[in-house]
Amino acid sequence: IGADWSISSNLSGFNHLVLAGTGNKYTQGNLQITGNVVVKSGVYLRMYSTAGVDQFRTMTSDGTGDFIAEAGARVLNSRPATDGPAIPEGFRSYQLDVASIYYMVGPAGVHQTIYTDKGIEYGILYFRYAKNVTSDGIADLVVRGDFEGDASTYFDGGRNMVFSGSNIFLTGYTPSSFGITLTLDRNGNQYIRDNVDNQLVMPTLIVTGSGIKTIGDTNDTGTITGDMNIHTGTSVTTARNINFNGTQWQNEGVYTQTAGTLLFNSASDVTIKAGAANVANY
Repeated sequence: IGADWSISSNLSGFNHLVLAGTGNKYTQGNLQITGNVVVKSGVYLRMYSTAGVDQFRTMTSDGTGDFIAEAGARVLNSRPATDGPAIPEGFRSYQLDVASIYYMVGPAGVHQTIYTDKGIEYGILYFRYAKNVTSDGIADLVVRGDFEGDASTYFDGGRNMVFSGSNIFLTGYTPSSFGITLTLDRNGNQYIRDNVDNQLVMPTLIVTGSGIKTIGDTNDTGTITGDMNIHTGTSVTTARNINFNGTQWQNEGVYTQTAGTLLFNSASDVTIKAGAANVANY
């Protein structure tokens, strides 16, 4: 409890570990866990030593416990891809509250692997610094809160993405294949954009839930490398140029192009279902 403190490198492990209070909790050495780990609201679990993010530390479970991050908890992991996925490993389950924040904070140029096994669903997910972040390729990347790629380049490992947060910053991304999908499924408004190089590249878009999904900000150019599927009860709007490279444009909801151009750019035939008669469909 209390403010900043470190877990000594002389301590090699715990049964149950509860990190509470406020401030930074550093791991000075690698830890073995035989029970649950709970990161409470207000705590920053920094999985590296006080010497800096380049001094990563691991946390490994024997498989009998759960890793839990409560609303307002933060986990910062700098483990490089050469050592393994950036996650406390081996836990029975991962329960990350939608309002918890998970940071991939490996230094610039030190690539990282993001973990997708055990049905993990991230709350808020932030990448930091210029590097590659690659999916482990086990399952889809599911993010129930906001997502920000920052200056990192994301490689999907052949897996799809599901984003439920209000704000998605998808930077430096190119889908690995035509069949990759990105689902926007929030019951409410969502905003997807690129805040680094203004080249917003998206795979097949599946738009579900409800509310308005806005593509691009004031200086983005959007490219959809796959298809577009807008489900009933949802709306997509954009004021940016959109290059559509897919072969199926299926609009069961509302699509509004308030400015810019929607260019159907596929080399193959394109099937266009423009949507029902609606003053907002244009």
